[in-house]
Amino acid sequence: MICPPARCLSGSHHFLLLLAGCCATSLASQYEHWFTYPHSSGNRILPLTAHGTFPNSVHEIDVELPSDVEWIVATCTSSEGARFVVTTSSGNAYVIHGNHLHNGTDEPVHVVQLDYTSELRSDKPPLVRTTTISPTAAPSPPTIVQLPKAAKVSPLSHPVPVATSSIGDDEDQRQLYVYIDESDDGSGTTLYGDVVLWDDGNGRELDRIKGAEALPDGRIVIAPPGSSSEGTNDNTTLLALYGGATSYSHCVLGDCTESSRLLLVRVADNQLTLEQSIQLPSDDVFEGICPFFTPDGRTVVTTVANNNNGAWLQSYNLQGAVQSSGPYIGWGWRHMLFYNDFGSTDTPHPSLVDVLTPHVRMVLEFFDLKQSEMVLQDQTSRYTTHGIGSRILDTAVSGDFNGDCINEAVVLDESQTSIKSIQLMPSGEGEEGTLEAKEVWSLLLPGKLSSNLATVALEGDGGGGIALAAASGRTVRLWLPLALEGSTSTATNADSNDTTTIGAMTASGGGGGDKMTNGSLCSAGRPASSSTDSTSLQMPREGGDTASGGSEGSRILLAPRIMHSYRDATVPLLTICLGLLMLY
Repeated sequence: MICPPARCLSGSHHFLLLLAGCCATSLASQYEHWFTYPHSSGNRILPLTAHGTFPNSVHEIDVELPSDVEWIVATCTSSEGARFVVTTSSGNAYVIHGNHLHNGTDEPVHVVQLDYTSELRSDKPPLVRTTTISPTAAPSPPTIVQLPKAAKVSPLSHPVPVATSSIGDDEDQRQLYVYIDESDDGSGTTLYGDVVLWDDGNGRELDRIKGAEALPDGRIVIAPPGSSSEGTNDNTTLLALYGGATSYSHCVLGDCTESSRLLLVRVADNQLTLEQSIQLPSDDVFEGICPFFTPDGRTVVTTVANNNNGAWLQSYNLQGAVQSSGPYIGWGWRHMLFYNDFGSTDTPHPSLVDVLTPHVRMVLEFFDLKQSEMVLQDQTSRYTTHGIGSRILDTAVSGDFNGDCINEAVVLDESQTSIKSIQLMPSGEGEEGTLEAKEVWSLLLPGKLSSNLATVALEGDGGGGIALAAASGRTVRLWLPLALEGSTSTATNADSNDTTTIGAMTASGGGGGDKMTNGSLCSAGRPASSSTDSTSLQMPREGGDTASGGSEGSRILLAPRIMHSYRDATVPLLTICLGLLMLY
């Protein structure tokens, strides 16, 4: 079941949102984990309680980093608001922090380089961990999860957090991760990995599924809480991933290796149980890096392909049976994006969305999953989400970005230089209930997209909004929401003696811990007005000026002067004029 959107707030809006905080789904634990996609289920959707202020009521900021950006992970905490963790082609990582105290004169963002003992692989998607802190605790920087070398995590994948559990006689709760293992046959040949359960607190392996042959670049996705097969309880974690690695001649996703099996794995009592191993016919493969769960956790969505029919969408229930199948292409790939409700509260329209051959035809499609054969609701052309050979597939997201309580499909134009938003709207023609896919807004990127799209929902007094980030080469562009009139705009550190403050954040690498929560479930409000602030921030190149931060091993990058421009800026323009008169 897809829940209806929360009621939007009303009112006039004129002030900058000086980044409000947010909250994540909580299991009363210490850690929150964040991915390159917005939900741990792999389904690229924002919470239905989140309502954005796009396209006009956003503050646009450019941050130029020393080298090309590969990945961006959006995070938020109630004390710090939105923070974006960025990894680059040089193997470095940075935190870009929207400044809560930005008032048009202070720096709107603060950038910190994170230090790690081992270099980060630019082609490895990061898993980011933040610490849930009390209002009186010092803010803690996000960290990229790096398990010890003994864990042998596949270098093209990342571990995923699972529910914590007591280990033996130890009463402490330990953070557990599941990952794809990079094994070796002893002759130096790398094999496709087993699935491993790791106790990060004690630094040891707890269990392993041998012979999974998981994809080396595969991603493990996590079912929403409460997803249980018959006879199980909810105090477990259900995972899905692709296994049975095999060759496939299409070769558009970074290599010529796809999978022949869909694996459903349950984590309970510090053990891994292979609940389902769904084997495809010999000529078929699952073409993609990972499946995803629908919001109710009862359905797993995949892309299946072969050399004769091309690719088609196919969904399974948790018992391994096919629920629904889509049409064949003939040749090529379908990029499955998300499953979301694109209707109103009164008239829901849950749809599975994909892009048909994102490299050639570039057709955005909306499918109904209610029947055994998927029904195409509508389609629209010249939109894409992928570049040939790239492993970056998180280039689309769905949510209520413009705040009208109708979810949108946010994708790229055919040149990958603009972000486009498409809604399903009544066509006004034909049978009642006929829908038409229409573009509702567009935003320019600083160039051709080189990273994933990173999004996070925020909350604040009177509503928060949605933050978005994307990169073109060395330039990261942020879109931060504007404030609701009368909302508070502070997020201060209650410890007055702490030197780690908003706008002057320090950072340190690594870090470990005991507990976790997944994803982000933050509330937001009605769209703001049409005023937009645009800022450009230039950062030094590698080897440029740095300054010591508050914690050992951290560096704060020094930025030159920031230039502001206002598209709806009567008050700022008057301020500038008065300033010039005072100079003379």
